[in-house]
Amino acid sequence: MKISACMIVKNEENVLKLTLPDLSRGADEIILVDTGSTDGTIEVAKQFGAMVYHFPWTDDFSAARNESLKYATGDFILWVDADEFIAEEKIQKLRSVLLDIKEDAFYLPVYEAKFGQKEGTKFYFRLKGFKNKKGIHFERAFNEQVYDLSHQLVSSSLFLGGIEIFHWGTDLSEEKTKLKRERNLRILKKKLQDEPNDPYFHFMLANNYYETGCFDLAFDCYGEVVKLLPNNHIAISSRIKRARILVKQKKFQDAYAELKSVLNLDSTNAEAFNLIGSIYISTNNLPYAIKILEHASTLVLPQKSLKSFNVDDYTFLPRFLLANAYLLNGQKKEALETFTAAYEFKHDANVLRRIEKLRVEIEGDKSNGR
Repeated sequence: MKISACMIVKNEENVLKLTLPDLSRGADEIILVDTGSTDGTIEVAKQFGAMVYHFPWTDDFSAARNESLKYATGDFILWVDADEFIAEEKIQKLRSVLLDIKEDAFYLPVYEAKFGQKEGTKFYFRLKGFKNKKGIHFERAFNEQVYDLSHQLVSSSLFLGGIEIFHWGTDLSEEKTKLKRERNLRILKKKLQDEPNDPYFHFMLANNYYETGCFDLAFDCYGEVVKLLPNNHIAISSRIKRARILVKQKKFQDAYAELKSVLNLDSTNAEAFNLIGSIYISTNNLPYAIKILEHASTLVLPQKSLKSFNVDDYTFLPRFLLANAYLLNGQKKEALETFTAAYEFKHDANVLRRIEKLRVEIEGDKSNGR
């Protein structure tokens, strides 16, 4: 059984030196489509055995990805970006899984990580692989998705949580970040002129605005997503981002309304509960904060979902917020226990200092008969 790793690149010399060694040892072939590199990308790719093809950039990610599929000879396609790292042993683990599957495709978890690191807490499942030569292809010029011959979005019940991809694309130099955002903005604005009712283009544009601090523009774009696709997972993400913007503006009641809408769609959304708990802390409604955050601390990270997740939302953060609420409410013993529980999930120096200070205070209270 043969795996073809397919990627499209432009000026990725430095990152390919880190991602291609493992990819070249794990995959049976690497198909690399270059869209106009002017650095040493092609030389590095060939050094690691990649088969390099050239394709002119047309502001269409799917067109370039489909070009890479034309040259793949493997039984399965694994599509990755230049800045996505997957370890050799994980590819071998994937190979053993693929020997027995009946599904045409599979999801892998993509973790946002700092450049060169193989760990992270923010992740989402994305359909990153599929059987070759079955007419499966990419559509959508931006935020490309996988479709079948009938132009139906490909899905799968196979979520391979133990085969991680680490994405370094959010940890770029200032210059590369600026160029990437300018490119994205140009493509998205053009696409929305052609398809003004596409919720995914509105969502990506909103994210672009949010990341650059243009919160009013982001708020409006997220609102368009909610109007166009009210019950979808991207509407949930949009409402949470709108709530975060409203919290920044101290509009707590409006933020709370957005988060209640999220929980009506997804009753186990830890991020929404944590934000509500934070609002209650900010407005000094401590009994409500404690009740909400005690519940948030019991939630379990979903195993099969297409939503984006931050592991901290289900582990460290609800306990950290709850400990603060206990402390503000004068419940030192409960605060100490909960800070200690939070520290077990993330060894944060500030949390450790709080634990040590609380221990001293509680011992002092005992000595004074309080």
